[in-house]
Amino acid sequence: MKHRAFTLIELMVVVAVVGVLAGLAVSSFHGSSSKATLDEAAHGLHVAVRYAHQYAVTRQRVCRVVLIEAGRDQEPGYRLEVETTDPDVDDAYTVLRSGVTRPTDLPARVRFAQVLIEGSEGSEGRVVTFQPTGEADSSVIQLTDGHRTWSLLIEPNTGRSKLVNRVVGQTPNLREDLDA
Repeated sequence: MKHRAFTLIELMVVVAVVGVLAGLAVSSFHGSSSKATLDEAAHGLHVAVRYAHQYAVTRQRVCRVVLIEAGRDQEPGYRLEVETTDPDVDDAYTVLRSGVTRPTDLPARVRFAQVLIEGSEGSEGRVVTFQPTGEADSSVIQLTDGHRTWSLLIEPNTGRSKLVNRVVGQTPNLREDLDA
């Protein structure tokens, strides 16, 4: 009776094939993880923008979304601020800090690609302002991971926002219907 055994070369080939398959699986998982991170960050910003709009209209107070650039000691991110009701303080805002409104850092490798804001009076830099009337600064906020980009569009007359999975290079005009 003959016993057939595996040779050393056959075992090495099997180990090499298993290694290649494992490498492909890990790189595929890493790509989907990166995609999920960007998607989650974009949707989180969209929820915050929608909340700022709702807050401004329902509470009849100016609310704004402040986009924060990466710095030496600061990660990129955003925060929501509401105009104070103190009559002795001019143009003062308080940071909202509960639930969806708490200041948020963007995940690693996610950053603002381009930010276009056609602001109302009093908005400067990377600030999107929502008025109690429902109006907002016409804006495009792009988030990217270096490979893919989400664009958040904010319509000026109604303050409505829309998140799209592509690059948008100009702010919505006064007649653009974001529901279409």
